[in-house]
Formats: sequence, structure tokens, C-alpha cells
Amino acid sequence: MAQKRVTEVDKQTIVELRSQGMSYGKIGAIIGISEKAVGWYCLALAVEPPTPGKSWEGIKGPAVVQRGGHMVRRFTAAEDSALLDLESRGATLAEMARALGRASNSIRGRLMTLARRDERREQHGEAA
Repeated sequence: MAQKRVTEVDKQTIVELRSQGMSYGKIGAIIGISEKAVGWYCLALAVEPPTPGKSWEGIKGPAVVQRGGHMVRRFTAAEDSALLDLESRGATLAEMARALGRASNSIRGRLMTLARRDERREQHGEAA
């Protein structure tokens, strides 16, 4: 089955519906994509829910989880530090992925997550 190509109009719809507080699942049903895809686009577009929580610190739950039939390792503080160091030195996504033994899309997602955490800290007047 071919995956739906998400258009700029779809992305704008995601932004609008999420800012109104709609869940990822409901947004996905409207647009015709998965809940996980909606979450990815919200991350990539820096979309926050109307009342974001302070959930940006520390690992929540186990360090390794099963997702989609395979095991997924959560990023550690040491990996985050190494990742930010590599990024500051101008490393490419592929170089970062090789250095951390991760897939490039995981690196891209983690960099977006870390950037969103920094923005939340700035909005709340907190130090990193």
C-alpha cells in the first residue's frame, strides 16, 4: 500500500488542529495518515499542544522499548551531549548516525526534540 504524500495544506491543517488541542489520532484520521506520522510532523513543525507540560527532562520509562516489532533504544544524556557536540562541529546527519550507532531519521528526530526542549526552557526562563 502506497503511503499518502503529506502536502503543505495537510501540514497547515496539522498545525491548526493540534493548536486547537486535537489528538494525534484524530488529526491522522482526518488527514489520512497514522498517529505516529502526525506526531513526527508536529515535532518537525515545532507544534506544541495548547497546554504543554513540563515533560522535557529525563527518560520516561524503560531505556529500551519494543515498537513496531523491533527494539528501540532511548537516547541517554551522554548520547545527547555527544550529538550536540557533533552538531556544533558541523557533522552531517550521516556522520552523527554512524558515531552513535543510530539511524539518520532517529538523529534528525532527536535533534528536533532537543531544539524543542531548549525552546521550552527559554519560554519558561530556565537554564539548560
